[in-house]
Amino acid sequence: MKRVSLFLAWVCVGAVLSYAWFYAVTPLGLALIALCLGAASLVRRGGPSTGPEILGLLAGAGAFSLLVATNVDNELPWVAAGVLFVALAVGGYAAALVSRRGSAGRAAG
Repeated sequence: MKRVSLFLAWVCVGAVLSYAWFYAVTPLGLALIALCLGAASLVRRGGPSTGPEILGLLAGAGAFSLLVATNVDNELPWVAAGVLFVALAVGGYAAALVSRRGSAGRAAG
């Protein structure tokens, strides 16, 4: 359960960092980027390693893309990018967890 919490924490950092990237040339954007860097260092300390949980950054960018898609006229590119990012991140994370459980079972047996 702790690993899933770390993944979700990385999702939050990725979503806010994606938002901040749009406003990087403004004081708000720069402050949000600095906040994300601080949050990333705290999240990194929360687990034994970054491992596959860091794929949450990609899922966060995908979630932000899906949010943008709800507010623009030509939403297809945003939806495509969001679905792709979220699918890759969640699929990669799930594959890493399955692989990790399989290798732990073989090492014990």
